[in-house]
Amino acid sequence: MPGVVDASKGQVETGKSDGLGRLLHVPEAVQRSAGLIAGLDRCLLVGFGRLAVEQNQALDALNRVMAGTPLGDELSKALAALRANEFQPRHFAVLAAARAAIQGARYDALLAQAREALGRTVDDEAPVPKTDGNGDDQATVLCESARHWLMELAITGFKQLDAASLAPFSATLENLQERVELGRLASLLTGFQEELLAALPIGHGSAIPVYRWADLWSAGMVSSLQAERGTYTPKVIGKVSGTFSVLGVDLRQHGSFVSAVVYGLFATEREPARIVRVTLSSYKVDALQGRELWRCFAGGKSNLPLLRAIGGHVPLKLTDMTLLASGDLLWDGSASEAGTRPVDVFVLAGRCLAAGGQMRFPTVPPAERHPVQLAELIVLADKTPLPIAVDRLGGTTELTPEDVKAADAVIGLLRFDGGRWMVQPLAVMPGATREKKAFASAYVGSDAYEVATKKPKKGEPNTLAVLRERAGRLLRKKA
Repeated sequence: MPGVVDASKGQVETGKSDGLGRLLHVPEAVQRSAGLIAGLDRCLLVGFGRLAVEQNQALDALNRVMAGTPLGDELSKALAALRANEFQPRHFAVLAAARAAIQGARYDALLAQAREALGRTVDDEAPVPKTDGNGDDQATVLCESARHWLMELAITGFKQLDAASLAPFSATLENLQERVELGRLASLLTGFQEELLAALPIGHGSAIPVYRWADLWSAGMVSSLQAERGTYTPKVIGKVSGTFSVLGVDLRQHGSFVSAVVYGLFATEREPARIVRVTLSSYKVDALQGRELWRCFAGGKSNLPLLRAIGGHVPLKLTDMTLLASGDLLWDGSASEAGTRPVDVFVLAGRCLAAGGQMRFPTVPPAERHPVQLAELIVLADKTPLPIAVDRLGGTTELTPEDVKAADAVIGLLRFDGGRWMVQPLAVMPGATREKKAFASAYVGSDAYEVATKKPKKGEPNTLAVLRERAGRLLRKKA
């Protein structure tokens, strides 16, 4: 349940509300919509070129649900055309938009449920990104080509994919990657194609991650429509200066990319404090894992103060950083330590995350809303009735399930995954040290600064240094 802090004791006290227990039951509308999406995904699995009675019934259900919405008439026309074997990219784009709209509605419903349980208000202001409307002819051709490829995947069906249907798109991808303004679309489709190619040969349908692939497929369609209209820019509040204190870090990675999403309290002299996100990202190779991931962020000196704050909970003084309406803080200004004394992170979290407060929290633009994007920062001072997201503790974090079991308090992210609410721990306060040390003694990024800036201890790997040395040797040979 949400924690409440007694600042005079420097401890996290147990709240009185049943809080998170309300989240054991998922809203009925959210459950029903999951079945609706599953029916559409089944069409993508078998392919629109071979739909059977079951798939047509699923499309009829989708048509009924979307009737009366802004997409209703267009969806009816698209479905009629598809049943007449009039396969055109625009018809599949309408299907993708309908699926994305349902996911967005599920996000909104779940966010409202979570914030009600946490005693928080939902921000009515939606930070809508805009395009500049300056898309050129070449960008239009590339986006149309992307939609045509995605249409071919839908007609063929995920179960029947092979190299012949996937590889030819590589030439278009190279052109997409060369256009900076199409970077978002290029990154998405590059990852999607690589994942599909890695899955070849396609085995039994039950082994295919249908939901994930359908998500990527629909996101690709919608993103291509946005990219065609010009450069995609988020809504900006402006340049800000103030104090930033880290509360927790979500470290995410796959074979070729790593991101550290840093959650913290940002306070200025003029505006009310708010929770913000700072995201550091870097390309990597699959060999870089575990603690070594922090070395990926050490290339830019501007990152070092943030890594120091992550590892030591030292507050930072920020100057001229860009704040987006979504609550994301772009690390494009300057940062310096605001003191040498570590922040008592659990006391701070209890104050700013307590139920009934007026704190503002990060949001997600409407076009990107999806249940997987839900990540509500919370502090728990009691055993939570919700399951712990154990899968998120392995490999990339210092925390272990044992740390969480022994904890007296937890700072984490409330997430919706696999059809239920779960808690992803970011920091824990072990019960044995509660009276002696109130700040977290086990948390994601506890050694971020040391790993990123210092030489490995004897016996520890230094994979990044080895890779750089080999790359340098190869370049010298070519020269």
